[in-house]
Amino acid sequence: MYDEEERRQELLRRRAIRRRHKMREKRRRVRRRRFMLSVLVAAIVLFCLIRLGMLAYSAIHSRIDKTEQQVGQTEQIQSEKQTEQQTESSYSMAIITTAAGLNVRTGPGTTYPRVTTLSGGTILSTDAEKDNWSQIAEGTYLNDWLCSDYISRLREEDGRATVTKSTSLYAEPSAANFRTIAPLETDDVVRLLYSAKVDGEMWYEVQIQAYIGWIDADSIRIHEKY
Repeated sequence: MYDEEERRQELLRRRAIRRRHKMREKRRRVRRRRFMLSVLVAAIVLFCLIRLGMLAYSAIHSRIDKTEQQVGQTEQIQSEKQTEQQTESSYSMAIITTAAGLNVRTGPGTTYPRVTTLSGGTILSTDAEKDNWSQIAEGTYLNDWLCSDYISRLREEDGRATVTKSTSLYAEPSAANFRTIAPLETDDVVRLLYSAKVDGEMWYEVQIQAYIGWIDADSIRIHEKY
């Protein structure tokens, strides 16, 4: 009787041990599954963060490139404007191209008082320009203004040319006024001083012996420079 009871108790004890063992295994599997799930979620989150970071980097890099291109274009435009301004300022000498003369005024506009009238062919130095008016840079009428429509910028020349047909040396860059200084013959060699475009035609101020005057571009052949 006693042995039978002991065997029954031993059997119950072993069953209890197996149940506890199974419970521990079950909890271990649950913990393992939770761990694997958390690792998977962390990997997915990390992948998403990396992807977002790559997209953000690409967008920032693209914006930086675009900004650099815009800056480069702006600098190029500014450089071209500076070059144009420098070119314009290097040809500050101008000649009055209207035969009737040109009014000099105290400001850049016809509403300003007239100071004097300068005759056509007058050469002077100009500086600032505003609203199609040019400011005189030196001389008696310093800081007074001329309308830019009736002046032509002078380009300083350095060279020689040969007269290709008999013509005249004019006091002004225009044959319409018939103000001649001296006759010029074919094959005469002249020294180039300045050039200006008047009414769409190019004229050159030249020197031959003691005479200085103007001749149209069609009457000379400019020597090549070596």
